[in-house]
Amino acid sequence: MPKENSAPQEDAAPRDDAARQDGAAERDGAGRAVEVTATTVAPIEVIYKHLSVGEAWDEWAGFRAQARRVSEGDEHPNGIGAVWHIRPSRRRVIAYDPPHHYGYVVFSGLPPGYRADITLEPLGSETLIRWRAAFERRGVPGMGPLVRALLRRRLDAHVRRVAWHAERCEPGCPARLPGAI
Repeated sequence: MPKENSAPQEDAAPRDDAARQDGAAERDGAGRAVEVTATTVAPIEVIYKHLSVGEAWDEWAGFRAQARRVSEGDEHPNGIGAVWHIRPSRRRVIAYDPPHHYGYVVFSGLPPGYRADITLEPLGSETLIRWRAAFERRGVPGMGPLVRALLRRRLDAHVRRVAWHAERCEPGCPARLPGAI
């Protein structure tokens, strides 16, 4: 069973240079970020496949994602540049470094201005899943805290579900297809 490694943490808006090493909250006016983590006994490669194969989201995400790839990535079908329709959004893969880093941005649908970076780290006999997501401030002023709380709740469910499913993955799961990563 996956374990929560730490409580979800609020962090800074996304910047490509790097996140703050000390984990301190930072505000630059551009948006908000949430981070959740979990550990699992599932191997790092198995977790990565469940994240990077969009059709696998139907198996673990907790909602009917109706995932389908709209276009393939530049160097790998699931790699950088790949576009996925995973209800209720269209996502473009922006980071593809198997089996350590997977990232995407939502460019159409919900949530608007969303970017996710998921990193996987070996942790002894376990895998640490760190899901960091950021969103831009848009819409009704003052709704940021509610949106952040809802996002944190969804991501916490995602990180726990992908860990749980990967530990028990059945042979028919799309993440088990050859060439997934």
